[in-house]
Amino acid sequence: MPTIFVVGGTGQQGGGVLNALLSHGHSDLVIRALTRNPSSSAARTLETRGVQPVKGDLLDRSSLLAALAGVDRAYLVTDFRGPEDVEGELKQGRLFIDTAKEAGVSHIVFSSVAGADIAQAVDHFYTKFKLEEDLRASGLGWTIVRPVGFMEVIPPTLTSSSKPSRKEKVSKARDVSVCLAGR
Repeated sequence: MPTIFVVGGTGQQGGGVLNALLSHGHSDLVIRALTRNPSSSAARTLETRGVQPVKGDLLDRSSLLAALAGVDRAYLVTDFRGPEDVEGELKQGRLFIDTAKEAGVSHIVFSSVAGADIAQAVDHFYTKFKLEEDLRASGLGWTIVRPVGFMEVIPPTLTSSSKPSRKEKVSKARDVSVCLAGR
């Protein structure tokens, strides 16, 4: 049975991918989700839904190598909000790509950001673009998605004082997740 590995399974994007996979049946798949603490309540909830929580950390090569053993395809989302900021995000992505290749993963779906290729003055966008380049050069199969901001994290009263009539593009995390799950 093919094995799918999801980073961020208890988060908005990774959790959405899991929900989409699970809502359309997954008897033909083994689904694993990366977690730092497999005994947490969030990880135990995943387990009751048929997902295998796997202990690991995006900055720990040995834990990733063990977690990715036997995985066919992976969904990768990185986070710039850690103590190392965007440099940490770059380390996360590069280590994951390298370790996935070593573990024999055939395909990675990477969640980047809309405008990564043109808005490189924004550190987070630049980091995502560098990871896109790394993934393309890795020799692995790849899919890169560039969602715009998720409306779930935008305050309902948000306005732009400098451009009050400015239009913004937003998406729903659930809609993006359904597309990413390919179901």
